Amino acid sequence: MEYVGGFHVSDLTPAICMRIVQSNGKNFLRIPAEMQTPELATAAIKSAPKLIKEISPRLIASEAYRFAIMKDPSLAKFVPNALRSYQDYLALWKVNDTTLAMLISNTPTDKLPEIYEEISNHNPAMIAQIPEHYRTRSICISAINAGVEDVFRYIPDSQRTTEIYTLLIDKFMIGLQHIPREYLTERTIIKYISHRSEYFKQVPADLVTNNIVMCYVRYSHSLTYVPAKFLTRDIYVLYSMYGNILDIPVEYWTEEMILRAASRRGWNRIPLKFAQIPARFQTDLVKCMYDIY
Repeated sequence: MEYVGGFHVSDLTPAICMRIVQSNGKNFLRIPAEMQTPELATAAIKSAPKLIKEISPRLIASEAYRFAIMKDPSLAKFVPNALRSYQDYLALWKVNDTTLAMLISNTPTDKLPEIYEEISNHNPAMIAQIPEHYRTRSICISAINAGVEDVFRYIPDSQRTTEIYTLLIDKFMIGLQHIPREYLTERTIIKYISHRSEYFKQVPADLVTNNIVMCYVRYSHSLTYVPAKFLTRDIYVLYSMYGNILDIPVEYWTEEMILRAASRRGWNRIPLKFAQIPARFQTDLVKCMYDIY
């Protein structure tokens, strides 16, 4: 004798069938085919959405499909093409069950802005594949916040606002050479060089200041790209704290520099030899550093 949900099949009525399906959607599959109805199928799917994979499509109403997809977007693949909406294609795209081209071709034109926003929310790097005139402020900001590589090239001119430039600068996602002059302040340049000293090479010559040079020397430990007019005593003193004294013209040497260089003899690639020290600096303290008594 066969039972369904605690009832013998011979005792089943439409009301009993609805009750046992609502308590356990899988009971629908054991109800005799002649008693299965769209209403029962909807109740079963609301109880167990994945049943749309097993219930005959002729019994599944559009409402039931909508409910199942709302609960589990991956189920969109089981919706017959004739009943699919653009949201179904979006759900399929999100689980890699359809292509972007298929999604866009099945989306009404007036719904494309909404779809592109959804695409961006799901994967901000998709900004590269979104047509330029659909790249909104929010799509650009999502891509910046997500750290999308080379994001600046994907931001339309119409979206290159103060807000956008501020975000790009804060996250070092735009080269100094691409920052408009009105945003290229000394503070911004110093921030960039503090982050990566190589940015010094991108600073326009007419915007270089002593503070910028000091920052470059402090973080690069180098004088390589410093313009000659900025090679002052203060710059050499700063450089002596990090670099090789032999890079500094002798006329700028001080006893402090020499003592610092002497103390580094164990690890400097080019240690300062005692014979290289001018006579005026060969003091007892310096001789002591070289074990000369």
